[in-house]
Amino acid sequence: MTGPHRHFRVLPCRGGKNTPKTSSERNDPGVPSAALAPRTNRERAAAEAAVATILTVNLRVQNVDAAPDTPLLYILSNNLELQGPRFGCGLAQCGSCSVLVDGVEIRSCVTTLSAVAGKSVTTLEGLPAWYAQQKKLASAPELHPLQQAVIDEQALQCGYCYNGQIIKGAELLSKNPQPTVEQIRTAMNGHLCRCATYPRMINAIQRASRTMAGNASRVGAPVAGGGR
Repeated sequence: MTGPHRHFRVLPCRGGKNTPKTSSERNDPGVPSAALAPRTNRERAAAEAAVATILTVNLRVQNVDAAPDTPLLYILSNNLELQGPRFGCGLAQCGSCSVLVDGVEIRSCVTTLSAVAGKSVTTLEGLPAWYAQQKKLASAPELHPLQQAVIDEQALQCGYCYNGQIIKGAELLSKNPQPTVEQIRTAMNGHLCRCATYPRMINAIQRASRTMAGNASRVGAPVAGGGR
């Protein structure tokens, strides 16, 4: 397979006597109980290892039944059906899977479910509510200021990196509301962008900084040229 590895659900082909049964077939009282059991050693082991884990995701308490060593990314994508964090490299090298855990950016592809038990996880979808909580706003905006700034600066192209770039940028702005260009470059180091839109992302973070400060004047000049 060419391009970045991605995480997909594998769907069985229909037809044939060995085809796995559908959910409706499994709920049929006429189906023997043995048919409801995991069909492979791996599935059986995973089912036996599953434990209930409580964590907060986007300010909502979630009770997840899964093996403790399951990557957080899989829990977010498969169990909770959140599409913000992406599977990129699977090695914590690109940043596309980034989320915030208690306000700190981490790579969810190498972080286990047990590592975030009892903690607060924020994904791209939850950034507006997370921002509202930080600023003690009466209600959450439609978008986090950085999400809006990324749109205004047209900082995205293929979309491979945008989750991680925005997550890391939001973390930076929460700790340093008015970062310099060098501080932005240092913070964003390690988030890979195939399309080399780093200058526009820097501009977006600066724009968001001004928005959050309520300052309409520009802070520094736009970054020109390619590369970081």
